[in-house]
Amino acid sequence: MDAASKRKAAKLQEAVQLLGGGEEEYEVEKILDSRAVEASSVLEDEGTEYKVKWKGYSEEEATWEPGWALEGSAAEALQDFQKARAAAEERNAARQALQDQEARKERGEGRATASK
Repeated sequence: MDAASKRKAAKLQEAVQLLGGGEEEYEVEKILDSRAVEASSVLEDEGTEYKVKWKGYSEEEATWEPGWALEGSAAEALQDFQKARAAAEERNAARQALQDQEARKERGEGRATASK
C-alpha cells in the first residue's frame, strides 16, 4: 500500500470513528474549508471533502473528511460553513462588480450624464 493509500485509509478510519464505529468520538468545532474530490481505489465516493477543526485540537491537526461523514453529527457546523461561504461569495461578487464599474468609468465607458 503506497503512502497516499495509507493516508486515505486512515481518513476512512477516522470517519468511521466520527460516526461512532470506533472507541473514541470526536466533536467537530468548525469546518475550515472544502474541496472537490474524485473517486479513488481506496474511497469509492467522489464529491466534497471538508477540512474539519476538531474540538480540543489545533487547526494544524485539522483533517479532511468526506461530506457523508459530517451530515449527521456535524450538521450545524456544516450549515454554518456553507452560510459563511455563500456570504463570502456574495461579497466577492459585489466587490468585483464595483471594480468592473470603476474600470469602465476610468476607460470612459460609463453612462453619459445629461447636463442642464
